[in-house]
Amino acid sequence: LGSAPTPFWSERVLALTGASSLGAMPDYLLPPHLLRNLGQKEYDKRKGAALEIEQSIKELRDAGQHERVNDVVYYVVHELAASPQPNVRKGALHALAGVAIGLR
Repeated sequence: LGSAPTPFWSERVLALTGASSLGAMPDYLLPPHLLRNLGQKEYDKRKGAALEIEQSIKELRDAGQHERVNDVVYYVVHELAASPQPNVRKGALHALAGVAIGLR
């Protein structure tokens, strides 16, 4: 019957979180400090992280790296917005707002 198929996003999540099966330096789309700040209780820290995401999205858009923008959106929606922690969900909303403004 064969092995179970791996989800199409598994490689994307590996790339977004910086995990690497090759052991190379991680290429973060969302660096750990941004993920940490998106989950903070303080509004200003979440807002600051969203502003950094907005700037990153603008750079990716200008470079024509639309797949990486899709990866960021996918990660925010499926990993952060689905979190059981309310502050992380709030941070996901901030991040999505940053993405939307960055794509403008």
